[in-house]
Amino acid sequence: MVARAPLLLNAIIVAAPTDLAVFYICSYIFKDAAVHSNKTSPLKVEHWALLASTTNWFNGYALIRTYSNSLETVILILGISLLCPELFGEQCDKQDFKTRMAFRIAFLLGGVGVVIRFTALAAWIPIGMIVCFRRRLFRAKVYYFCNACLYGAAGVVLGCVVDRYFYGFWAIPFLGSFHFNALLGNGALYGTHPWFWYIVAGLPAIVGILTIPYVYQVFLCMRKSNLRHTIWGRMNVIQAIIASYVSLHSLSAHKELRFMLPVLPLICIISGYTLFIFCASTNSSKGRLLFVLTTLLVMNYPHLMFLCTVHQRAPIQVNKVLSTYIKDMATFHDIESKRFSIHYLMGCHSTPLYSHLHVTKKLGVLDETVPIDSWYLDCSPECRSDSRLLCESEEFSINPRGFVTKYYTIPERNSRICSDEKVCLNNKDMDQPPQTSRKDIPDFLAMFEHDLNNPNSKDLKDVLISMGLEETDKIKHAVKGVSLIRLNSRNEKYPDNDVLVRLPGRLGLKLQFEHMLVFTNKQLDVGQL
Repeated sequence: MVARAPLLLNAIIVAAPTDLAVFYICSYIFKDAAVHSNKTSPLKVEHWALLASTTNWFNGYALIRTYSNSLETVILILGISLLCPELFGEQCDKQDFKTRMAFRIAFLLGGVGVVIRFTALAAWIPIGMIVCFRRRLFRAKVYYFCNACLYGAAGVVLGCVVDRYFYGFWAIPFLGSFHFNALLGNGALYGTHPWFWYIVAGLPAIVGILTIPYVYQVFLCMRKSNLRHTIWGRMNVIQAIIASYVSLHSLSAHKELRFMLPVLPLICIISGYTLFIFCASTNSSKGRLLFVLTTLLVMNYPHLMFLCTVHQRAPIQVNKVLSTYIKDMATFHDIESKRFSIHYLMGCHSTPLYSHLHVTKKLGVLDETVPIDSWYLDCSPECRSDSRLLCESEEFSINPRGFVTKYYTIPERNSRICSDEKVCLNNKDMDQPPQTSRKDIPDFLAMFEHDLNNPNSKDLKDVLISMGLEETDKIKHAVKGVSLIRLNSRNEKYPDNDVLVRLPGRLGLKLQFEHMLVFTNKQLDVGQL
């Protein structure tokens, strides 16, 4: 529940409002779409936009997660929905009380969004400019500009007050993020892409099959850019927000797919109109509707299911396995005041810890949290940005065996430990660093299979055995090879590392997996659980 409750909460307070806002914005922009298209359709434009949003694979994959980008997305789309009369309505210098209040709340939310992610300015600055320049009188432009700045600043203050409450001291995290990423350029330490990556790779990847209707509509909007007070003019407002957001993010060297999540609902709105026009035919509307619906499902859900259930599942699964072991030991063996230790010997940010490694045991009528000490390899910006330093994660990746013998306590010299393959390892042949730099042998150790089989560390498994650690679990992580094979017999078997999917005609699809391994201290007697 600790691990899944945030996802459920995010689905309710982030994903659901985002879809509702997409429906509302679309209904406002395209309220006269049927009149202008001279066609009838069983679904309106807002229905198509909602369908595009709910079937999009990246919305299903990222929007419900507790990313800061998810909060930025819902704040941006809610702000635009509140500003519909200002962005897409008739040009007017005076608005009623309800519209003015919606304007203020929208920019208040925008200020909160900037506190969450300072990159939200890439959307809110053009939104404010559009709202101001749609006023006829200079005095009205100044009035709206001042109000946008005032309520945006109030949102920033509100966000800082919330941070003050939870941190216990005054902090302005978004300034630290701006300093780290924009001024120091340390975001590049986590990977770089060329400036055009979002255009040619990032956006097409997250938009998926909707790229076709979206690009088609972009060209139409460019051709009809002079029709300001029509559907095309309203869509050009959306296009301007998207273009500004993508352009400013393209200036950063470090790029990720999730950074484009806030503009994905806007792209679904534009694409929804194309789908509406395509299906709004008096002759074959039902056939086209079925074709589009099938295409959206087939081109989104299979790889969404693969990414959510198969691809790189080991970082989550390993903590489930470890939590089960620890809970069983703490409950059935009645281990009192035992602090369990887990070491993750793997790359940077490979495994989530706190919510997925939360173990409780019954203590009378109350639940007591089992104390767990975890250690993972350092890959902090401090060591990444200093060329004179070698991060622990990089040091381990280069020479896993040397890292283990350097940092861990090895049994007494002249002891002789033999593995299951009868390969004996003499302790005197191991690298022995000063005693002060060694760590105690943990209760559990997790690492990837490719590190264990590293050519520079041929006898690493023997070293782990000499430390009293034995392999207890092998968890599938990611597909590393796919091959089409011919089966000689129906009962033909393959190694445990492989998964065989049988196809018609004595053919088979062989999937080879990379694994994550769990080693357990022999003193814990896991085999008896």
